[in-house]
Amino acid sequence: MLDPSGNKEVKMELDECKEKITANLQRDIDIGTAKESEIEQLVGPMALTSLRNALENVGNPRKTLFAIHQTMGELLEQLEEMLGDMGSGDEKRIEGGEGIKGENDDDVALSGVKLYKGETLLELTERWRFIYDRLYDSDTDQFDLSRIPDVHDNVRFE
Repeated sequence: MLDPSGNKEVKMELDECKEKITANLQRDIDIGTAKESEIEQLVGPMALTSLRNALENVGNPRKTLFAIHQTMGELLEQLEEMLGDMGSGDEKRIEGGEGIKGENDDDVALSGVKLYKGETLLELTERWRFIYDRLYDSDTDQFDLSRIPDVHDNVRFE
């Protein structure tokens, strides 16, 4: 199915499945109180227990997506605050080490911050901002579910 010259019928069916998954995960439905017919419409027959269990763990798909987006926004605020502390010019550098001191001498705000393979804090922030900005489009009120693997990979990477 990854071969672009492959079977066009299979590709059409795959695209149709992706559209259905995207539409279903955009729905604001509480799985705990949903009717059996609504759950069946989302994941199929009762025999598909793994899909039903996954959906039960997710709860309300749309609310979960908003919670993920909000958490990413909070992370970005913290990263930007750290960047602001580093660039303010009035901080005290820690002699012989990385990072800066906080307001008190005992408060070490960014001491020892070492990012993977030399990535800077700015690069890390921009990587998260890129995904955050593309995950949810407020104009269309839609999530781009193709970004969920990016979120997952970045959480594991950090």
